[in-house]
Amino acid sequence: MGQSGVPAEAQFLAVMRLALGTVQFGRKYGIANVSGQVGAATAAEILARASAAHVDTLDTAIAYGNSEACLGEVGVSKWRVITKLPPLPSGVTNASEWAEEQAHSSLRRLRIDHLEALLLHSPTDPFW
Repeated sequence: MGQSGVPAEAQFLAVMRLALGTVQFGRKYGIANVSGQVGAATAAEILARASAAHVDTLDTAIAYGNSEACLGEVGVSKWRVITKLPPLPSGVTNASEWAEEQAHSSLRRLRIDHLEALLLHSPTDPFW
């Protein structure tokens, strides 16, 4: 039993969080992907099934083609949305300003007013 009197396994499950990856909403991706990029109707079905399974977080990225636009079309205002920045272009002199512009562009494509998180797509990307 945990300190709260709840079995430790139940406590773990209470904090475990899954996110649905959405790269196929924006590009043909995956070694086993034989059907290619999904359309908005299929994306909506996938989101409905994920929601029914208590998944509430979406993982997307600017680099995922038009995934953010597809999600915006389908509607994700009730989801926790995490997106990722592309690599910092050479010649950018103000990384913070660039990142803020990228985040605002993502919000417009996603048609939402906030992000759950904004991540670097690759930990090896030179950023600061």
